[in-house]
Amino acid sequence: MKQKEFLENKFLREKKFSLSKFVPALVLSVSLAVTHQLWRNEKDDTEKSSSTNFSLHKKEVHQEIEARMKNYGYTLRWARALFSGGMERRKEFHNFIRDLDIQNKYQGTVGYSFIPLVKKEALADHIHKLKEEGFSDYAVFPSGIRQEYTPVTYTEPFEQNEKIMGYDPFSDPEQRKVMELARDKNSIGITGKVRLVEELNSTSPSGFLMYLPVYRNGFPYSTLEERRANVVGWLAASIKIEEFMKEIMKSGLFDGLDVEMYDGTITEGSLVFHAYDESEGISHPKNAVFSATEKMEMFWRPWTFVFHSLPGFETQMSKGRSTIVGVSWTGISFFLTFLSWLLLHERRMAINFAKNMQGMNRKITENKRKLTAIIGASMDAIIQLNEKGEIVEWSWQAENIFGWRKEEILGKFFIEVILSEQSQKEYTEIIGNLITETKNGRVNHVNELPATRKNGTEFFVEMNITSMDGEGKLELCAFIRDITDRKIAAMKILEMATHDALTGLPNRNLLADRLTQAIRIAERSGENCGVFFIDLDRFKPVNDTFWHGVGDILLEEIAERLETIMRAEDTTARFWGDEFVIVTPGLKSEFDVTLIAEKIIQTLSLPFYIKKHEIFIGASVGIAIFPRGGKNAEDLLKNSDTAMYEAKKDGRGVYREYIVNLPIIEEAG
Repeated sequence: MKQKEFLENKFLREKKFSLSKFVPALVLSVSLAVTHQLWRNEKDDTEKSSSTNFSLHKKEVHQEIEARMKNYGYTLRWARALFSGGMERRKEFHNFIRDLDIQNKYQGTVGYSFIPLVKKEALADHIHKLKEEGFSDYAVFPSGIRQEYTPVTYTEPFEQNEKIMGYDPFSDPEQRKVMELARDKNSIGITGKVRLVEELNSTSPSGFLMYLPVYRNGFPYSTLEERRANVVGWLAASIKIEEFMKEIMKSGLFDGLDVEMYDGTITEGSLVFHAYDESEGISHPKNAVFSATEKMEMFWRPWTFVFHSLPGFETQMSKGRSTIVGVSWTGISFFLTFLSWLLLHERRMAINFAKNMQGMNRKITENKRKLTAIIGASMDAIIQLNEKGEIVEWSWQAENIFGWRKEEILGKFFIEVILSEQSQKEYTEIIGNLITETKNGRVNHVNELPATRKNGTEFFVEMNITSMDGEGKLELCAFIRDITDRKIAAMKILEMATHDALTGLPNRNLLADRLTQAIRIAERSGENCGVFFIDLDRFKPVNDTFWHGVGDILLEEIAERLETIMRAEDTTARFWGDEFVIVTPGLKSEFDVTLIAEKIIQTLSLPFYIKKHEIFIGASVGIAIFPRGGKNAEDLLKNSDTAMYEAKKDGRGVYREYIVNLPIIEEAG
């Protein structure tokens, strides 16, 4: 009996001893296997994250280059709009380029030029005209006999670009090809890397040129044949590639990246820009971890960009995270092994578990702190709302934009405090749509809305509302950006395109639109519509005697007088130089026509007092009445102009009316 008990106790002791070894060993083996898998997963995730970061970084560089190229294109289109609106004097071109402030806003730009198309038979007259304007040394170069010439006639800033006056880009086959393509496409054309004329002594190409065609004002250019027939010249922008690209580098987008820019495909001679070279202490990254090639087409010209990661970028890949995971989980494996041994021996499992939970809480707190820092660094106002629409979070940028401090605004209703009365009416519908779209899987909603500051002033914002899951409750986060400057810029561009820069009167573009509207009203009402074409008498002697400064002031005062004597529904426009046009809808009798014409002549015959000078001028007026003086806007303008020249012939200071198919009739003198 004693022997049997001895054997049983020995078996139990051996089993207990084997379990105390087997279980910790099993725990250690499994834990190390899990550790290895986690280490592998973290390494793969790190590489994927770095690859995604590289792609996003590369995309930002690509988008910035594309956006800046488009901005340069916009400046050419604005200039063309002004040419179409009547800007044909050198001074107006100078003022336009000056207002662009290219030195600060369009870095890399050498200058802007206007390049007319001059036929061989008109070249001598062209050169003579430029010399009469004061350019005594003006000549077209390179010399040689060509059927067509495109000499640079206007260029700004003039002091920096004076030596390109007269240069003919048609003499360069590459530039001519781009200019003709731009003409045929009615679009901007861009050259490859060329040696700018402004740097004739340079040994290598340093820039590229952008061309935009200008067509004859008032003539169609819808088809290829019309564009070739009616092109009168090109607007050009000269841009230095190195300065253009290095300005982008200053923004920090190139940090960690090496960028190569090629004209077209990648060949030995097509490289136009390399962000880094060995002279800057950074060698070409032959063995870069990440590399990519992207193609971009801008204004009909293909470009190829090659991106390489640099050592600085690769050190940010957080290679140490996988090591930390491996070491950490190896430690955890041994900890679990030890814990299992403690469990087998009934030791302090609860204490170790509590310590582990404390570490997790610290991590959660740290993550919350990082999220708060990210929100604080955002330049947009970030506002969090609960399901009732009450404000529960308010970033520092929201304080700057709206003027409310965080402690003042928390708990208030977003609709009532932030949005204008107009936006409040729309907001309920927007939120309803957002909730519906969120249920269907869409989480963003972007709108431009008028908002209100604390002081009551209204301004435009761009608002992006995103829904969030707040522990089973729908919460909203609004990202708001002040777009006031963008709205003001758009209004200014529209004003510049439709009004005369000197007098502020409607220009020819807006005049044509107003006259067309007046004709339509006259057709419906059966009333007459009058066009009064005014040419100033003795204006040129004023310019010659007192110079253009006094002449410009005189034109401004003439515009004020004409607007004063006309009705609110009439349109007074500056047509050209010293010519004005007045459109008067709703004429009911011949007496109305006579009264208006005599009022114009009488008003402009009164003396003007400018800079202590008493100045007398006069006006000759040509009249065309719809429908007897023309059936459309073009005919009315042309016929009133013809009548005006008849008034000039008859001694000036008089008016004449034009009637279609009848001789010009003298109405008064």
